[in-house]
Amino acid sequence: MKQRKINRFGKAFGPSGSFAGLVLFVSGIAMSFFYLPAIFVVIIGAFLAFTHASATIDTENGRVRLANHLFGCIRIGRWHSIENNMLLSLIPNKEFYRTYSRSNRKTEIKTHHYKLVLNTKDNSRIIPLKNFIIKEEGLEEMKSLAAELNITYQL
Repeated sequence: MKQRKINRFGKAFGPSGSFAGLVLFVSGIAMSFFYLPAIFVVIIGAFLAFTHASATIDTENGRVRLANHLFGCIRIGRWHSIENNMLLSLIPNKEFYRTYSRSNRKTEIKTHHYKLVLNTKDNSRIIPLKNFIIKEEGLEEMKSLAAELNITYQL
């Protein structure tokens, strides 16, 4: 039985780009009843709204994949074999999404979370594997995943 864990990350274009794509997608569908070239608006909207990234962990074969899901369904990414000299680490991550309105007012969305990352032995990051809001949950998952993949972890 295959042991694959798929961890989905945020939208590729952020919350603002994703919402704009959703608006284009819905309005393109409505326009396509009257104007056939509006199908291109539907395609662009679907790309913006539904494209996201994910990490797949295959514990049975000892490999991981960082993939982009174009249009939400077409998975593009290559597999990386996990070697014994690799490390797992948990790093804090802060993301800021900023948009400006027509009146030049800015709206910021801040997210604070922890990222479980696969590193090489010299501590260069290879692939982010999973996001956690609570640090203790990330530490528990890091320890259990390191045991499953037979690699070490770094606190």
